[in-house]
Amino acid sequence: MGSLVAVGVPTIQGVMVWRTARPSVPGPHPQDGLLGIGSTTGEPVPLVWLGDSLASGVGAETPDASFPRRAAAMCCAAEGRSIHLTCLARPGARAADVLGDQVPVAVQALGPGSIAVVTVGSNDIGSLNHPRRFRRDYSAILDSLSQTGATVVAVGLPHIGSAAVMARPLRTIVGWVGRHADREVRRLAVSHGAHYVHIAVRAPWGTKPKTYLAADKWHPNDATYQLWADRFAALLVPVLAARPF
Repeated sequence: MGSLVAVGVPTIQGVMVWRTARPSVPGPHPQDGLLGIGSTTGEPVPLVWLGDSLASGVGAETPDASFPRRAAAMCCAAEGRSIHLTCLARPGARAADVLGDQVPVAVQALGPGSIAVVTVGSNDIGSLNHPRRFRRDYSAILDSLSQTGATVVAVGLPHIGSAAVMARPLRTIVGWVGRHADREVRRLAVSHGAHYVHIAVRAPWGTKPKTYLAADKWHPNDATYQLWADRFAALLVPVLAARPF
């Protein structure tokens, strides 16, 4: 990821042009609360989700269609366990914001038996954050969360090059930078003993953006959040299954 930002700076700056003129989309949504009520046994599993707009439900039509809430509900249904979700994510957050604003709140709610999820990185690319600073902040996030004894899950970056709001060659360059950042997230997750979830799925060739993006052609829509929730649940359900009630 080292020199990629420097190479792409003249083009990535074009992202700022459309940021002020995007159509409005649903979200962010409140997502906190208990899921799996009435059909579960045992104590609820505390799940704290940190991150940016992708975790705060921007683009989702309803709170239940948001990435964290949908993923948690799927885990409840699969395992017959309840989950108490706390979503700290905020639109526009970068890794430094998660570290400074969300992590201190999260560590107060986490401990052995709880789960911490991080979804951040897209805004670091859009704001031209230096790769070394991103790695440093992301590593510090994982350090702090891991020290609580919680199970930590690092969600990778989406395929940013699929954002149809950008024209070529901007989409190509941003997608390239995003893939390298995603590899850094995976590497840091492994080095910190955290789980990693891959969500950088390319849309099939010829697919119209409205099938996977919200009206702003930048944020995901319900269908994409469902796809990500499927991938998240595929990871977390076995983790929950290994826990005693």
